[in-house]
Amino acid sequence: RRQAAALSSNRNRATAIAIVIFQGQRAIIGAMDSFRKRPRIEDHHGAPSKSHPQSTLVISSSSSSSPTLKLLQTELRTLRAELDHSQSIRSIERKNADRSETRLKRQIADSFEEITQNQELVESLREQVDLHGQTMEESRQEWLERIQWYEEQYEEMGKQNHGGEEEEDADR
Repeated sequence: RRQAAALSSNRNRATAIAIVIFQGQRAIIGAMDSFRKRPRIEDHHGAPSKSHPQSTLVISSSSSSSPTLKLLQTELRTLRAELDHSQSIRSIERKNADRSETRLKRQIADSFEEITQNQELVESLREQVDLHGQTMEESRQEWLERIQWYEEQYEEMGKQNHGGEEEEDADR
């Protein structure tokens, strides 16, 4: 937000400076028309600007030494440097955001894969628990049958012993 506010403020300053420069250029061009010379538009290094057309006006007459024009040119260079810096920061932030998004997508994919594996493991464990439960139920049934058999054997032995005791009691 601060960068947006700074950019807006820089744009306002740049617009105001551009208006002043434009008015200064018109005055200079008007003065030069009498000499039939036209101003050359160049960047601050003396070569025609490719990235910022009409960036700074360099005039080869004595009016170019005007302190106001030099101040405006310096201010324009400063604003352009600030703009380049802001754009570089935004570019870096975009790259960081892209990397973060890629990393988060990778983490989501890894988490989804882990969840899928965990679900498969839970299903496998459920199957094992079900199988173990069936085995335990079969074992329980088997033991119940054994217990019933032993109880029946015990009762028969008891009947035989009681029947034998009754005969012994009758013999006495």
